[in-house]
Amino acid sequence: MICLRKLGKRFLTAGLVITMILSVVTVNLSMVSALSERNVKPTETIENPTPINIAETDDESYVVENMSYDSIEVTISHLLDGVKIYSDDNTEINSRGKINNYKKAANYDIVNAIVTTAGKTQTLTGEALRHLEADDDIIIVVNYSKKTSTQTGNTVFYDYDVKPRVVINGSDRESSTGRYWGAYYSINYIDNYSNKSNNAIRFAMGTTNMNYTINTYNHVYNGKKINAYDRGTGANSIKNGIIKGLSEDYNEVLFNVDNPGVFTNTPTKGKTIYNDYTLQFTKSGDNYKFDGVKHPSGKFTKSGANFFPLNEHVNETYVDQANTDGNNCFFGMRYDVEFTLGDYIGDLNYSFTGDDDLWVLLDGEVVLDIGGIHDAISKNINLWNALEQKGIVKGNLTEKQKNEPHRLTILYMERGAYASNCQMNFTIPNAYLVDVSDAPKTDLTIEKVSSESSTTLLPGANFVLTSDDNPNDIRNLVTDEKGQLHLTNLTKGTYTLTETSAPDGYQINEKTYKIIVEEVGGEAVSKLYQQNGTLIGDNKITNVPIKITSENIQTNKTASLIDWDERLYQVDLYAAHNILPVEKQLNLALMLDFSGSMPWFVTKPTGGNISYSQLNTKANREAYTLSTGGSKGVSAWSGYKYYVLRDGEGSSKEYKPVAYLSSKEAGNNYSAGWYSIASGSNGEKGRQTVVSPTERIYVRGANDQTKLEALQTAITNFIENLKIVSPKSKVAIIPYAGQIITGVANTNQFTNIDNINIKDIFSKITLLGGTYQNLALDQAYSLLNKSNYDKANTYGILFSDGDVSGGNGQLVNTAADNLKKKVNLLFTAGIFGDTKSSGTENMKNWASNDPVDASKKLVYIRNTSTDLIDAFSEIFGYITVQLNNVTVVDYIDNRFDITDENGNKLDIKEGKEIDFAGGKVGKDERGVYIKWTKVNLSYAQDLKYGWHRTIYVKAKDDYIGGNNVKTNIDSISEVKTEDGKAKEFITPTVNVKIALEVGNNNDVLFKGEVYGNENIEKLIDKMFDLSNYNPNYKGVDLTNCTFTWYKDETLMEPVDLKELTEDGKYYLKVVYNVKEANAQSNNNTTKDGIVYNNGTGVQAINKDDETKNYGVLAINFVAGQLKIEKTIDNQYVTKNTASKINSNQTFVFKIQQYQVNSDGSKGSLVKTFYQTISFNANESEVTKTAVISELEKGYYTISEESSWSTKYDLKSIKDNYENNDVSGTDILIGELTNIDSNGIKTMYGLDKSCNNNYESMAKGEAAKVSFKNEVNNWSKWYSDTGLAKNIFNQ
Repeated sequence: MICLRKLGKRFLTAGLVITMILSVVTVNLSMVSALSERNVKPTETIENPTPINIAETDDESYVVENMSYDSIEVTISHLLDGVKIYSDDNTEINSRGKINNYKKAANYDIVNAIVTTAGKTQTLTGEALRHLEADDDIIIVVNYSKKTSTQTGNTVFYDYDVKPRVVINGSDRESSTGRYWGAYYSINYIDNYSNKSNNAIRFAMGTTNMNYTINTYNHVYNGKKINAYDRGTGANSIKNGIIKGLSEDYNEVLFNVDNPGVFTNTPTKGKTIYNDYTLQFTKSGDNYKFDGVKHPSGKFTKSGANFFPLNEHVNETYVDQANTDGNNCFFGMRYDVEFTLGDYIGDLNYSFTGDDDLWVLLDGEVVLDIGGIHDAISKNINLWNALEQKGIVKGNLTEKQKNEPHRLTILYMERGAYASNCQMNFTIPNAYLVDVSDAPKTDLTIEKVSSESSTTLLPGANFVLTSDDNPNDIRNLVTDEKGQLHLTNLTKGTYTLTETSAPDGYQINEKTYKIIVEEVGGEAVSKLYQQNGTLIGDNKITNVPIKITSENIQTNKTASLIDWDERLYQVDLYAAHNILPVEKQLNLALMLDFSGSMPWFVTKPTGGNISYSQLNTKANREAYTLSTGGSKGVSAWSGYKYYVLRDGEGSSKEYKPVAYLSSKEAGNNYSAGWYSIASGSNGEKGRQTVVSPTERIYVRGANDQTKLEALQTAITNFIENLKIVSPKSKVAIIPYAGQIITGVANTNQFTNIDNINIKDIFSKITLLGGTYQNLALDQAYSLLNKSNYDKANTYGILFSDGDVSGGNGQLVNTAADNLKKKVNLLFTAGIFGDTKSSGTENMKNWASNDPVDASKKLVYIRNTSTDLIDAFSEIFGYITVQLNNVTVVDYIDNRFDITDENGNKLDIKEGKEIDFAGGKVGKDERGVYIKWTKVNLSYAQDLKYGWHRTIYVKAKDDYIGGNNVKTNIDSISEVKTEDGKAKEFITPTVNVKIALEVGNNNDVLFKGEVYGNENIEKLIDKMFDLSNYNPNYKGVDLTNCTFTWYKDETLMEPVDLKELTEDGKYYLKVVYNVKEANAQSNNNTTKDGIVYNNGTGVQAINKDDETKNYGVLAINFVAGQLKIEKTIDNQYVTKNTASKINSNQTFVFKIQQYQVNSDGSKGSLVKTFYQTISFNANESEVTKTAVISELEKGYYTISEESSWSTKYDLKSIKDNYENNDVSGTDILIGELTNIDSNGIKTMYGLDKSCNNNYESMAKGEAAKVSFKNEVNNWSKWYSDTGLAKNIFNQ
């Protein structure tokens, strides 16, 4: 169930709690889906009903649709030849809403539309005009051309006999008197006049010389002979004042002189009435040019000269001797035009050229008088001037004036014979010609009722009634204040009734109805039918009330940057509804506190803080003084930049402005210096307390608002919204402090809301000391006591920022109780640093009880400036339309934490909610959320002044960052009504700083070794650690990093690590590639005019030196070493004597080097080389070692060439390599066997001689192969040592 609060009274109906009556709510119909109409009984079905043909309506819709997620303003002008013909339409369209037809001028075609939106202007024609889509405010200038058509309408002609020749018994004279018999049959005979006295002034047809003697009236009225022909067109020829006006029902023409019934529909002698002629006009736009008269016979008499439309009847009964030239010269004509003005502001006029008499009457009063027998005269009348005399001013019509019908009556007579001229032209909107004949007519009253209650009558429904017999007969009608639609002067025929706009608060009834008028017993009888032929016996047409749904909720969400480096953001949520009440006069007494504490802050200014020395500069001393901003109004206090924390209202602490005072200004032996300042009881700024050199000085932020400024914003929004929803309201602004503040225009009196300018009022008020709420309450009581306002629609709102001054609590209590007798409800609102102070309690006591829940008070105390705006929004909703018990929930994107305003993360545990920002923060399976329940939404023209809450989010440490990042989760962040319908929030995007670091590294490679892809990746992983970032966040793709190596620090010479062979330093550039920031994200991440984003690629910064945007890799190459050890059992001796031979034995070793494949396996042979070990027979040593250094990485196989040492047999081979099966075979020199926790590599076969240089990076032992030989039989020769050395040691 959805709850609406309206004007303080509540009624329950069909699951919808509505305040006041159903008709006081209006909704943007484009935002609500159509519901089927419920029929109202009694109804009956006709046997064999007359077939009703419902023609399809011509699709002439011209749509404007809002494609944005915010409301837009639409301004539409309607021009003909560059001149406005209808007043501008200024409309707000809610998100995804539309104007179904922006074409206002029904009798015109659209030539083009000049459309301006988002700073661009274009001219549209043709089909492009049919559907305009906009996502920003739009101005549409519609240029029209006139539609041209032929319009016909009813008229009544009166044919007069002036001097008929009547023959009775063979004679044309009466024998007894000698009078002509024809005198008795003339229209001018005395029996046709009501006043038979000789003093009567009589109006007659024809001049005196055209009549029989007894019918001659040479009478004078207003100093002129009204029946005489005065040649010419001058003033003397016009006889004013003959016609007085029309009767109230417009049926009878009233004369100021006696007349023979010339315009009555009662048959008399000398007058024949014709109802079967029709007038034809050329209709061009709203202009009607009289073309002439269509005869029943089919003939046609043109307008202009020689205008004798009744010539078919000339001398038809008697020969009229007054006729000339064979024409039927004496006749009268009447036609009536009914019209409404609507928004029309174009020409409104009537012009005539002709003779003789012409009278134009507007709403029964003569507005153009060309009476008399005269030559053709041209005259015209500006009907706007005539209407202005009735209080109807062009361009400034009330809704009632727009819809009320007007009647233009034209009375024309030819009574001078000879020439006849008739030309007519008029411009009137929404016109149709009324049947003024004596044909049977009937009136029909239709009641517009709610589908939920047939006793609820609905005013303000607009209809079009069209005659099926004459499609040009179109009437625009509207239901009156009783919900009744009055159809008058209906003659026999069939009519189509179509609703064009619904009553306020109801959906349009899209059905078409038929009205059939039949003649029964000489009388006209009308009946109303549904389109299917069902009779609507009670003449009631229903409308379905609009139910408030999620479509009526407007939401918005914005994100803004707080700190780019800290990755902290502010998220603001807004919600309101778009339901507009009908125009109803509300009467409001706004009692506003302008005491000296109002220009203080209750929350810490957001501009940071500075030291006293930073405050005390010459520039500051000159800029911030007692004279800064003047002495009056908001501007007197808004110019201060620096604030100190001091005792505030009650027990709270508040931030007060500081100014530099001279010793004279400080007074009382105080020295010059910085002081906190406030407004005194005399309205002047003055010193309070000195600023200490050791205390903290707070700086005002760009968007900070003092209590005074927040009040101005809140009241401005309140008044401007009220102007929209209740433009007839009366408002009394009552400013007070220690006294009632007077002398400011439009205060301390009830004033039309249109005259209230809050900015002007606040600019002129001087703040005073003291807070005497009782004075304001008494003033409101006094003003209301002098008025006769309806108490049900009268409210009081008392605002204060402090407790009662001077111990006047009882006086305020009494004053509040008195005012409650004059108002429906008394609201109290305040902004207090301490919401539990005695001042808060007093505000509760003064407020009215909530009529819905008597346990609650209508008190709205807030402790931030932003919340004060929200408080007045709630009050606004209470007295207009309020959508109650709404739930607002916002889920935070999992890349962010919800924090306080300083970026401190909240401690959130799943399943447990904590209080924060007026709501509850919790965590469920969908993520972290903040939720507000029992929210009451009011109407707001600008969403930022509706319901508003602020939260803060900070990017998580393990989120790498990016552009176009959503702060919240869409589809589940929403505003939900009690019926479960939800309106989602849009999800803003921001740019989140990407903070990448790249480290430095020292690495060693074995000589001959190159970096493989895997090794390079490991190296990059070591220098650029991605493990700190969560790769599972949406939008995060760590493969989007590019890594480039360079030879130089300028990063100009790329290098391939796979080609490195020498020691050196190399530089790693790391770029994380992201999508380009879009306009929304850039806008949301702009601070102090600087747009923050990550570009399309973010370069990592050196973690040890932030001035470098690269990592440094120092590479050192180490060599391998192979030791070949040879051991023999003894030196060679002679067989007999065992004495040594003075000769050397050389052993030869073959070393084969094989390639290391990329997978670490043994590859192809690279090279073969030899090493010799020689023993000196004259020495005793039996073990010698050969050392081979500067070896490259590779597989080595070492074997002895025993053919060079035949005197010795090889007995064994051993090595220190663990990973081969055969000693001396496939020894992998340069094999990496371990990397310890410090990154030091252990390598097999490392050259110790160079390891000392890199011992902090690598360690290991040389490769070693040991060979053992024994002397064999004595018969073999030993090898030529010299030759061996020469061969193998080259």
